[in-house]
Amino acid sequence: MLALVLFSIPGLLLAHAGGASLEKVVSPYVVDVGYDPARVIAGDRIVFDFNLLSEVSSSTVDFDYVRVRLEHEGMTLFSTGVSKPEYGPTSLLYTVPVDASGALTVFVRYHKGSESLAEAEFMIPIEARRLAWRERVDISSLIGGVILGLFASVGIFILKRKAVV
Repeated sequence: MLALVLFSIPGLLLAHAGGASLEKVVSPYVVDVGYDPARVIAGDRIVFDFNLLSEVSSSTVDFDYVRVRLEHEGMTLFSTGVSKPEYGPTSLLYTVPVDASGALTVFVRYHKGSESLAEAEFMIPIEARRLAWRERVDISSLIGGVILGLFASVGIFILKRKAVV
């Protein structure tokens, strides 16, 4: 139990323990959105961490929740509010669609009660998913089955034609 607590402390002390971090100054704040993994591939899961910092002191600014909207090519993929927990990071887990290569647009708006504190927009590059060897084998099996079926059909057609003559 003690080891679990000690190993989780660095992740709590750092804004983002791994991955990448995007920051935008929106006076008097700095909007900070972290994501992991840093290299995002279509079809993979991505973890977002949301922070709001003071532009002057870089200290964490208190907020109640953050509105998050994820878009790809102008189409909204996901939109939600994420409440800030009492302890730990304000996080969101999302699975990027398999066909969403290019860029993922992340819109965030931080709220304290009914007041909007800051909002920002970020672009995250999404790499196209390459077919794994298993997926290629499945496709080649399908193509091979179709070709085999065509040859069998032609063979049966020829045999029936010879039997009629």
